[in-house]
Amino acid sequence: MRRPPLLLVLGLLGPLLAALLVACDSGAEVVDAPGPGSSTDAGDGWVRLPDAPLSARSRSLVEAVGDRVVVVGGWELLCPPTADCAFPEEPLHADGAVLNTRTDEWSPMAPAPFGLVGEQRQTAALGGSVFTVTGCRTGMGCAGAPELLEYDVAADRWHEHGRVPGFRSSYVALVPVGDRLVVHRASDEQGRPADLVFDPGAGSWDRLPADPLPEVYDRFAVAVGDDLVLAGSPTAALDDGGVPDTKLLARLDLETGTWTRLPDAPGPGYQLWAAGDELLLNGHYRPVWLLDPETGRWREGPSVEGDRGVDVYGAVDGDRSTYELYSVGSLGSDGRARLYNVGTGDLLTVAAPPGREDAYDDTSTAVGSSLFVFGGQEWTGSREGTLLHDAWLWTPPEG
Repeated sequence: MRRPPLLLVLGLLGPLLAALLVACDSGAEVVDAPGPGSSTDAGDGWVRLPDAPLSARSRSLVEAVGDRVVVVGGWELLCPPTADCAFPEEPLHADGAVLNTRTDEWSPMAPAPFGLVGEQRQTAALGGSVFTVTGCRTGMGCAGAPELLEYDVAADRWHEHGRVPGFRSSYVALVPVGDRLVVHRASDEQGRPADLVFDPGAGSWDRLPADPLPEVYDRFAVAVGDDLVLAGSPTAALDDGGVPDTKLLARLDLETGTWTRLPDAPGPGYQLWAAGDELLLNGHYRPVWLLDPETGRWREGPSVEGDRGVDVYGAVDGDRSTYELYSVGSLGSDGRARLYNVGTGDLLTVAAPPGREDAYDDTSTAVGSSLFVFGGQEWTGSREGTLLHDAWLWTPPEG
């Protein structure tokens, strides 16, 4: 699955979200925003948090550092779920705020050096800071050469680490490994610049050795201890007019620079995530697979009511949980917000926050095992769009 250009994202979501236009009267009870320092239990694992002290917006960058959640940037694009829309005339936002999830209180933060939007896989927390790799300095579209920014939460200070060496496209991903950060290309289709590792303490970049995989797309990388496991879908199958029937993997020892090929997946897949002591390969409407990276053994994951084809959006694993939901409201409203529960080995489903069944284009992140959701937009008709700035926290059931 290749990532579409930023301009087309909302239009491509249209077929999936068309039902939102006729779902304006869901009957769900609206939960009012609580005051500062408090939250409201909304049922189904959700609590409504105080509204952020920011203007309503979508596509903000959100990331958790311990019990703090950083919300920064975003834009004021209103676009019906079935439409293709031009970029908004207003510039990207650079302001933000930090939520203390222990006290349910927001505090102001220093604005980013330039306006930002959030992109999955391009933001990570490490050592008390939020890091993001972004091409947004050039403005709307965020198609400029990627730069690495750091926000130190305790110091309320931004650091600009400059351009990512060797990359002209912002189609990259960011992965923390130990006390360092790996920046890797998301596909080999536009060339194969060297993947890099950044040492925040030294402020230095180093090249990673070339991986042993053939040309691949949908490249994903996951930390396994101080090693890096890389996965990709072979482009050769596309060149032959077909689709890949597997996912290729390799493991890198960052200390020695040695790559080791891992067994190919038994079937195709999209994202690769950590899931306890295993790695989860999301089949993306195909079977889910789980890999033991130490033994190289694959096993099939859970299915839904006998249907082996399923799409999952993350893994619930205590403080190591991972969530990649492109829209919690729209996915949750029709039962598609499925997560792999590491503790039980089953799938669980996240319901939409009450009163947010028509919302989409929100942003979310893991806060320990919980899921934080902010902003977005909702439409109750083709001409009645509303931007949002509400905040929610979902906690998975125990067990």
